[in-house]
Amino acid sequence: MRGLLQDTFAELKSQKMAWVFALIIIGGILGVMASGHIDIKTGDDAIMDAPAEQILSMIVLKLLSGSLQFLVFLMTMSTAGIIPSMFEKGRADFYVSKPLSRTGLLWDKVGSILIVYASILAIAGLALLLTGQSVHGVFEFRWLVLLPTAALLFAIWYSVSLCAGLALGSGTSAIVVTFIVWVMQLVLTGRESIKAFFDSKMLSIMIDTLYWIVPKPIEIEEQITKWALEGTSFEWWAIASSAAFMVAVYMAANEILKRRDF
Repeated sequence: MRGLLQDTFAELKSQKMAWVFALIIIGGILGVMASGHIDIKTGDDAIMDAPAEQILSMIVLKLLSGSLQFLVFLMTMSTAGIIPSMFEKGRADFYVSKPLSRTGLLWDKVGSILIVYASILAIAGLALLLTGQSVHGVFEFRWLVLLPTAALLFAIWYSVSLCAGLALGSGTSAIVVTFIVWVMQLVLTGRESIKAFFDSKMLSIMIDTLYWIVPKPIEIEEQITKWALEGTSFEWWAIASSAAFMVAVYMAANEILKRRDF
């Protein structure tokens, strides 16, 4: 695992993505610092009626959530080709010649990727939270939940890109498949409107089935952010079904790798 962690760090540095992540974090910090100068007298009546501190907290939390989600998106795109490239001709011989099972190699590499990129998300989130606290004095311990949530969402999206990359053999294909799944879950957030528009029982069953199968990162992020801001209850089924999807896809990726011929 240690060697694969070092390998993952080296891959991150070689892609120059560390600089991109740093720029996003710095941009988020600057946004939080500048958020106190936003004119809170404009906007809809519901926002205007809220206390100034609550509005500022909302702005800081949205900046935190948005920055983490943008990082998750970039991380998913930049890591899509890592494991498929490990098993390219020439490089695969190096890995599979070691006294390590394919399953062990896969999980060690996946684990190292999740550790490295979850650490970046944690650093980004803590930097933004500390900025909000030091500059504006707005902070709630509930907000910390956005950090593991971002790591979970990255793990979900990485399961999709990993499985697609192993099945199709390229990082580009993995990105395309991941984007298709992202579009599906975005469209399915409006499933009730779609069912009402077409008024077809068969289509309704198909949409509901897809909704329960496809992961729900958008709904998870929205519910967790709302809970972090207001402390209201949220529904666990979105997290539970998405986690089940993630586990199933990781297991499918493992089966694909075990059956793959080198």
